[in-house]
Amino acid sequence: MPRQQTLRGTLDWSYDLLSEPEKRLFCQLSAFAGGWTLEAAEAVGVCVEGETVLDLLGTLVGKSLVVVEVAQDGSVRYTLLEPVRQYAREKLEESEEAEVVLRRHALFFLTLAERAEPELKGAGQEEWLVLLEEEHDNFRAALSWALEQGEAELALRLGAALGEFWHMHGHLSEGRRWLEGALAKGDAASVARVKALAKASWIAWEQTDLERATALGEEGLKLARKLGDEEGAATTLLNLGVAVMVRGELERATSLIEDGLPLFRESGDKWGLARSLLCLGLVAMFREDYE
Repeated sequence: MPRQQTLRGTLDWSYDLLSEPEKRLFCQLSAFAGGWTLEAAEAVGVCVEGETVLDLLGTLVGKSLVVVEVAQDGSVRYTLLEPVRQYAREKLEESEEAEVVLRRHALFFLTLAERAEPELKGAGQEEWLVLLEEEHDNFRAALSWALEQGEAELALRLGAALGEFWHMHGHLSEGRRWLEGALAKGDAASVARVKALAKASWIAWEQTDLERATALGEEGLKLARKLGDEEGAATTLLNLGVAVMVRGELERATSLIEDGLPLFRESGDKWGLARSLLCLGLVAMFREDYE
C-alpha cells in the first residue's frame, strides 16, 4: 500500500540518520514488548564506543524513535510505537546478535519474576503485582522465545515463578497454557519441573479440571520424592490434597495435606503452612467436624 511504503520510507530515512551505536541499541530495544525501564535496557542493551545506554536512549527519544513516559510517582518508562518496534525487530533479526539479545531479555525477566515471587507473599504484594502486570507483555515475549528455542528449563522456571501472579490476578487460562506448554517441551527431572507441575495443578483445580489437577499433582509428587525436593513435595501434597478434597476423597485429602505440614514447618514456610491449615479446616467442615 502507498501509505505503508511511505511509512517504511520514513523509517528507513530516520534509521539511516542514526550513528552506529544508536542503530545497535535501537535494534536491541525491539526485544521489549509493552515498554521497558532503564534498568531493563541496561541489562539487554550494550554500551558501545564509550556511550552509556542512558545517553543513547536520550538521543533516540530526541529523534522521536523512542517514547518516554513519566508516571505520577516520577518513575520513567520507555516504549516503541508498534510499527517502529516491528521495523527495529526486522533489523535486529538481520544482525548477528539477535539470539544473544533475546536471551538476555529472557534472562532479565526470569530474574525479575523469581525476585518478585516471594514478595507476593509479603507486605509488598500490591506493589509487586502492579509491576508484574506492567511487565506482562515482556514475560509473554520471554516465554514465547524460550518455547520456540526449546529452552524448556528456562520456560519452566519462568512459568513457575509467575504462577502465583497469574493466580492472584485471574490469568488462569493464560497461565495454564504457558505452564502446560513448558511442561510439554521437556521431561527432564528437575526442581523447576516439580514447581511448574505444582502451579499447573493448582490452576487446573481453580478451573475445576479436577482430573488434570490430580494427574499433575501425582506426577509432581512422584518427581519431588525422587529428587528429594522437600519444598516441592510439600507444595504438591497440598495441591493434590485440595484436588482430591473437591472430588470428595476426604480421607485421602486429610492424609496428603497432613503429610505436608511437617515439611512446611521445617522449611519455615508460613505461607504454605497457613494454606495447609486452611485446607484442613475445609476438609473438616466437609466432614461435619465443626469443632
